[in-house]
Formats: sequence, structure tokens, C-alpha cells
Amino acid sequence: MNYYKKHLGDYSKKAGRLTILQHGIYNLLIDACYDREKFPTEEEAIDWVWASSQEEIDGVKLVLKKFFTLAENGLYVQKRIQEELNAYKDLCENNARIANERAAKKNEALTKRERSVNGALEKDNETPPNHKPITNNHKPTTNKPNKQSGAGSLVVNDRFEDFWNAYPVKKGKSKAMERWGKSNLNAIADEIIGKVGLQKNQDVDWLRGAIPHPTTYLNGERWKDEVTRARSGQAGGSASERGTQGARDWLEKRANG
Repeated sequence: MNYYKKHLGDYSKKAGRLTILQHGIYNLLIDACYDREKFPTEEEAIDWVWASSQEEIDGVKLVLKKFFTLAENGLYVQKRIQEELNAYKDLCENNARIANERAAKKNEALTKRERSVNGALEKDNETPPNHKPITNNHKPTTNKPNKQSGAGSLVVNDRFEDFWNAYPVKKGKSKAMERWGKSNLNAIADEIIGKVGLQKNQDVDWLRGAIPHPTTYLNGERWKDEVTRARSGQAGGSASERGTQGARDWLEKRANG
């Protein structure tokens, strides 16, 4: 315990008649009890305040006798310090309990979310059951691997990283990955990735920085959008030059009605 309140009025009323040496011993003992969060025997008290001369040792004994109570276990206890140490211990235990409960709730929420996502992915890629009975003339029916992924049917996001690496905006990866899996976009991964490359190199809006977030792109099936190509003289140059040319085109269009 690194902090405690000291009530000056109470201290002066109870210890005002001590000598300077005895004041020092009493304050050192109080500090040691709070710091160690326990009470001393007489021998420990002498050691805690580094008493070496007979006068200092006698001072320790006087302070213990005057302000502490000797318990059956040989420790000198002070009621007020004991109450504050107990309150401090309860506070620490309560804070630890709250922190553990928060951590447990957070872990539980993450686990539920993972189970929900994994369950949805498994359901989307589940192979229909074989209702026909297997006879000796038939071979056992097995679930074929996902040719698109090259792995088992539960692996559905193996092409997502290719999409993510190609996409110019790196925001909301987890949501985009979830959408990719739920929509089973591995089957058309090459189409989507190819269209992304075309849009970021030729689409006027994309070149000006108006690029949707990855999740928005997938939710809206934006790979099906037509590429709006820049007119001659507009695509080249710096971003500033393209912006200036765009403003000129808008003013010209407005002037011509």
C-alpha cells in the first residue's frame, strides 16, 4: 500500500507529547506497516526503523506500548491501520474481480462471433446429404474438395487475400472477408480481381480517389459496374491537373446548358 491518509488533528491529539526522536520512530513504524501491509513483533519493529542505540530501542518499545496492542501471536497491532489495510485489500480484490469479469465477457463475445462466422461459412459450403442407400454395387459417396480453393469445403476465403492485396483501400478487412465467405466469391475471384485492376487504373472516379470501401464494393457487387473512362486529355497528368480539368469541363457543360 503506497498511500494512506494522515489526520493531523488526531495525530497531534494522541501523540503531541512525544519527543522528536519518538515522533520519528512512530511515523517510521506507521509507514512500515502500510508499506509491508502487516504488523511487526517487537524485534521486527526495532529492525524496521533501524534503531541502533539504546535510546532508540527504548523509544521503539515506548511507541509500541503506547500506540499498538500486543496480539496473541506476538504482533503489535493498531486498529486504525488494520481497518485501512482491510479496506485496501477488499478494494484490490474487487478491482481484480471486475477486470477478470470484463476479460471473460470479452473473450466470450469473441468466441460467439467466431462460432457465428464459422457456422455461417460451413452452412454456405455444406455438401447436400446423400439420400440414396449405398449398396454393394455402388461406391461410397464422399465430399469432393472445393476445386476453387484446392482444399476442403470449409476453406472458402483462400482467394480473399488476392482480392485484398489488389484492392487500393485497406479498411474493414474482417467485414470484407466475412462478406466474401458468405457470398462464396471464390468462384468468381478472377473476375472480381481483374475488374478491380481495371477500375483503379482507368475509372475516372477511382482515379480521383472516390473508391468505395472493400465491404461496400462486395455488398454492392460493384465489379459489375461499367468503367467510366476519362476523356482524352483528362486521365493524364497529376491529381491537381485532373481536378482542374474536371472543373473546367463542369463549367463548360453548365455554360452550354
